[in-house]
Amino acid sequence: MSGPAAAPAPHSSAAPRAVPDEGRARAWLSAAGAFLLVLLFVVVELTYSSTHLPPPRYRPVAAGAVAEGPHADFRLLSLRQTERWGTESGAPGSPEPGAVWVVAQLEVTPREKQDYLLCTMTLVSASGRAWEPVGIGPTHEGESCAPEPEAAVVGTTYPFVLGFEVPAADADDLAGLALETYSWRASPLLRPPA
Repeated sequence: MSGPAAAPAPHSSAAPRAVPDEGRARAWLSAAGAFLLVLLFVVVELTYSSTHLPPPRYRPVAAGAVAEGPHADFRLLSLRQTERWGTESGAPGSPEPGAVWVVAQLEVTPREKQDYLLCTMTLVSASGRAWEPVGIGPTHEGESCAPEPEAAVVGTTYPFVLGFEVPAADADDLAGLALETYSWRASPLLRPPA
């Protein structure tokens, strides 16, 4: 005699649930993470190279207008060429052969009290060449860009003179003075009044 017949298993129309493959999910997450890291590297590299590597970028300000530096405002009053400037050992200072002095007369107005006023500028030609101011050269009036920091008064305007030794062939092709702002933005390009 046979026992009771086993009941047939209920028939299910739903497909069995797939168990997520942890290895595949981990691989996709790793690939996405690697892609994001490469994308971040490319963005940082492009940003750095466009702001810190040549060619520098300049933003011309109106002729005779004021440009904002990191802690002070600057205004270019004049750019003039000369064969003699300042004094060296009691005689007028002469440039190297084939060069001329380009003397920039500026005004600087500190906006806030600082231990050190940043007055870094570069003379720029229309063709993109640039010159740093003469570090050791003739002595002249207005050498520092403001009085000693403890004597500088916020809101007071001080005269400031910079000298550049420029090849005579480039002296008639000057675009202005680029003010270093130590930021990713284009440097303001000061121009003398027309």
